[in-house]
Amino acid sequence: MRKNKKIDVKALTVCSLLAAMGVICKALLSINITLGSTLLSRLGVHLLFVYLVAITYGPLLGAITGGIIDLLGTLVEGLYPINPAYTVTLALTGAAIWVVYNFLDKKTNLKLFYKILLTVILIQTLVTFPLNTFWNSFFYVGFNLFWAEAIKRAPSVLFYIITYPVILGTLLPVMWKVLGYNKKSKSPALN
Repeated sequence: MRKNKKIDVKALTVCSLLAAMGVICKALLSINITLGSTLLSRLGVHLLFVYLVAITYGPLLGAITGGIIDLLGTLVEGLYPINPAYTVTLALTGAAIWVVYNFLDKKTNLKLFYKILLTVILIQTLVTFPLNTFWNSFFYVGFNLFWAEAIKRAPSVLFYIITYPVILGTLLPVMWKVLGYNKKSKSPALN
């Protein structure tokens, strides 16, 4: 986290802006992948904004941003009812992103891209994919179809693992430079 342990105006402004962008992206840019009338998976870029906030500002703001993006994005989209389980999952994902990235940042000498790649792989395979598959099975398809639901959702995990590290590896350094963070530090959240 930051040295002074306070959430300053700059951090709050950046997080609010990224959360607003995430809400719009969730509502307007999510793609439903269907087979006939069956929804197989949803691909969205809203999780990128949770990664940006969590890596830059830490677990608290990452969790808050994740929860806000899910809650308000679902309201703005208006297609599905709000399900607190998914909101909590995205908030937990925001906190977990920082924990994984922070661990890799402190314990390894990997370049930024590889830290991001490992973070995305671990978050998608250990947090987001299992929890969302569990909730889909619990609320919609039943536990007897858990593995069918997991297989159905697997291509979306591959999409995130392939695309997110490239996008985040480009956006994070640019964002840190624009915000004026010290280049010597590995991440502004670790200052």
